[in-house]
This record gives sequence, structure tokens and C-alpha cells, in this order.
Amino acid sequence: MTREALQIVTDQKVWMSEEVASADATDAPKAPGMKYMHYSPTQPVILMRDNWGEKIAELLAAGNKIGVLASDEQITELTDFSELAVYSLGSRTDENAASQRLYAGLRYFDMTNVTVILAEGYPKDGIGVAFMNRLEKAASSMYPE
Repeated sequence: MTREALQIVTDQKVWMSEEVASADATDAPKAPGMKYMHYSPTQPVILMRDNWGEKIAELLAAGNKIGVLASDEQITELTDFSELAVYSLGSRTDENAASQRLYAGLRYFDMTNVTVILAEGYPKDGIGVAFMNRLEKAASSMYPE
């Protein structure tokens, strides 16, 4: 359920983690889900914004085995790199499918020999807010920074 949908149903302001985050790490969390780290795979996850080919070439040159967690459209753009392990989030236009497949994709790569996962981001609106919240918690970095 999206933030907007909750606000309509409850007729109340719905606070997101950025708006209620504690300034002091010793304070009690102000909302559910803020205290503990969410699941992330054993491999580092890089949230990709752009320049996929450049980052893939760099990682392959360093001897990494790469997993790609992305939309069908993004995967199609990477066909020059046959050595990639891929997990599809579905069509780029279907954020619901991407949200449903996110954790399955991350867990899939835990069962492979990849050493790093490149993940595609989605717009932060509607269900994309929750999707990106979970992906950003799992990511160790963003590229380009």
C-alpha cells in the first residue's frame, strides 16, 4: 500500500522514515521498521543510476562475477555482456511486479557465485517509494555517486 493510499483511507498525514528519523542513534525508533536493518544479500549491491556498460567493464576487469537485478528493458541493453547472471524484475513500466520480485531476486543471487549485484532503481512515486526504500537499504553504494 502506498503512502498516498494510506493518507486517503485514514484521512491522516502518513510519515515516511526520512521525516521521522531520529537525530540521535540512541533514541528509540519513532516508527516501525526503523530500528533494524532489512535483509540484504551477502554480496555488495550497487544501485545503478547510469553508465551500466562502464561499471560492468570495470568490475569484470577486476575479476568480479556480476549479477544484474533489473527490468527486462535494461537486461536487453546489456546483451553484449554474456558473462552476467541476470534476474528480471519484469517490465520497467510495471513497478508492482518489480516490487514483488525484489527480494526473490536478491535471494537468488545469494545462491549463485556472483561477487557483486548491480540493481536498477525506479522512480520514487507510488509503489516506487517503498521499492526504492528497500533497495536503498540493501545497497552498499550508488553508481555513479
